[in-house]
Amino acid sequence: MTQTPEWPTSLPYGESVVHWRDVHDELAPPMKPGTGGSSPTREHPDAAELHRLRGLIMAQGTETEMVLYAVHDALHDAEFPDYLSARQALRDIRKALKAKGMEAEWSHALKLIGEAMTRRNSAVHQTVEPLFKQPKHEVVDGELHTTTEWRSLSLGASSTDELRADLALQQHATRAAVRLYIAVW
Repeated sequence: MTQTPEWPTSLPYGESVVHWRDVHDELAPPMKPGTGGSSPTREHPDAAELHRLRGLIMAQGTETEMVLYAVHDALHDAEFPDYLSARQALRDIRKALKAKGMEAEWSHALKLIGEAMTRRNSAVHQTVEPLFKQPKHEVVDGELHTTTEWRSLSLGASSTDELRADLALQQHATRAAVRLYIAVW
């Protein structure tokens, strides 16, 4: 029997999400001269809230997936195969509803669930970085002047409002999936 290694349990950065650039800067010199220093996310007051909302979006999306697997089982009189994704389950459900003449009735719900999956994937896979202050260096009359301006490095949602909207979509998708489950069970 193979023994599982004991994984570390300490939190070297506390209960927060640490930006990979911060870890890199801690372990090695900056990749390019002048690029070191703390990432904008780490010190921003909204960073923890943005990551908390991302976690809620992921968890709620998982609840929707679990209902989809139950719908799939009910429509196919079989357990959902472990190797299929939630997106594949949604396609199978759509086909089964079409065969039963129920696709038009559930078209809006299926679109809502599909959009929730897409938005959940964006929240999971894209870096969420809030607006941050960035020093701006200018030479005026031969003297270096530094000012601060607000910048955004956001690749996905950059505000708590956008992420709350994504969470609301996840919750509505779960409701739609449960309604479908009740209808087909």
